[in-house]
Amino acid sequence: MIKDHRRRLLFVNKKEQEGYQVQPSDMKKVGLYSARHLYALMVFLILFGILKQRFVLATAAAALVYGGIELYFRFLFLKDRNIVKIRDKEFAIFSSLQAHEDNKSDAFVRIFIPLLLVVVIFSVLFDPQVNDNPIDTNLMKFAILILPIYSGQNVFTYFKERKIIKELKNTQNK
Repeated sequence: MIKDHRRRLLFVNKKEQEGYQVQPSDMKKVGLYSARHLYALMVFLILFGILKQRFVLATAAAALVYGGIELYFRFLFLKDRNIVKIRDKEFAIFSSLQAHEDNKSDAFVRIFIPLLLVVVIFSVLFDPQVNDNPIDTNLMKFAILILPIYSGQNVFTYFKERKIIKELKNTQNK
């Protein structure tokens, strides 16, 4: 989200260098979209970690929440919004120190949430009373292999953003 030279709130599509004009009253929906990962994670943790539902059911429910929010936002919410081209000067905000600090904090979260999920999956995987389905067991083992890889990829993003921030701070101090 940025404000353009006319002080309009724009939800930015970085690939196209354009934005969708959003009214201040619609910011709750933008917040819902921005937190879609957390809502899906919450559904997964409640179903799988607390209620001890099957892994497939919890994953499917989390995917439905994530997909439902994404589809609503893309095809219903943004459908009737005005599209505004963003000037290069305004688009440069995404190269600012604050933007890189935000990217660094996002990468940090994307490092530790998958590791949290691995801990939750491990706790259920080794509980013989809960884990009696071979399909769930195999999917959990697969998730335990994939999630640390995803987390490891974000370590590189984190350190890259950290390096950029350090360079930007050094250029500002000179």
